[in-house]
Parts: sequence; C-alpha cells; structure tokens
Amino acid sequence: MKTIDIIRTGTPETLPVYHDSVQVTSAGDILFEGHFSAEPNATRPPPNEHVKWMDFGARVAEGVYSGVVTDGTNSKYPGKYIYIYNSDGGIEIPTINPNLKHSGEYFAKGVLIHTGWSNSWTGSIACFTIPPAGAEMFWGLFDIGEKVKINLRKAAP
Repeated sequence: MKTIDIIRTGTPETLPVYHDSVQVTSAGDILFEGHFSAEPNATRPPPNEHVKWMDFGARVAEGVYSGVVTDGTNSKYPGKYIYIYNSDGGIEIPTINPNLKHSGEYFAKGVLIHTGWSNSWTGSIACFTIPPAGAEMFWGLFDIGEKVKINLRKAAP
C-alpha cells in the first residue's frame, strides 16, 4: 500500500498557494516528492474575495487517514482523485476549526485529494490539492480502486 505523507507548513493565508509538501512512498521507496496544499482557499473567488476561508471552509486536523483512488470523469474533478476516510472508515473528517457548512461542528465531509484548479487557485473548501504542474506525475502513480494511507502532520518547528 502506498503512503501519502503531507507536511503542513502554513495556513490558508500563506503564499505561495501550494506551500505544503507531499511525499508518496511504497515499501520504503520514495516515488514522488513535491509541492502540495493541505489548506482551503484563503478566500472565495472574485467577485466574492471578501469572504474568508473560515466562513466557507475547514482545515483538516492532523492525523492518519485512508483513501481510495477514484475516477472522477463524471464529476467536477476530472481525472483521478482520492476520496478520504477517517480512522473508522467514515466520511466525517475531523477539522481544527468549526465548519459552518456543518452547523459549526468540527468535521468536513467529501474531503478529497484532487488537482488544483490552477497554479494560484486550489479550488478547495477542505480538500488537499496537488498543483496542476505536478499532477500528471502524481496521478500516474495510482490505479483506480487503489487504497492508500494518508498522514497529515505539521512541519517541525
């Protein structure tokens, strides 16, 4: 089983947008290293850029998750994406902030790893995103239906 290690290095306001890092390993071998975002967009897109992330999004809590690679051909995320599950196999993913989309509860549903919409806009409300520039190599590592382990942690101080 492949492992996706995500290192959170900032906040939604940190620039550049893909300021976090990701490493994919299998049996101890490093298959991929690159930039990543473990954050929601800092704001809504124009003309609503005055709406800040905490009013529409959530930050996933550090922890260990599982995921399944899915074919998103018929979704708003074309190509492959990874649907993320909590430690109980459920879809409620713990967050570190109250999520207004879920009545202020500390979870998000439908959290994915997907390709960002552009190099400056992730298209994320609570998802993890790979920048378009590195997406082809990243997704080439995974087969549809493949199960993965996901570790999200903060960078060492």
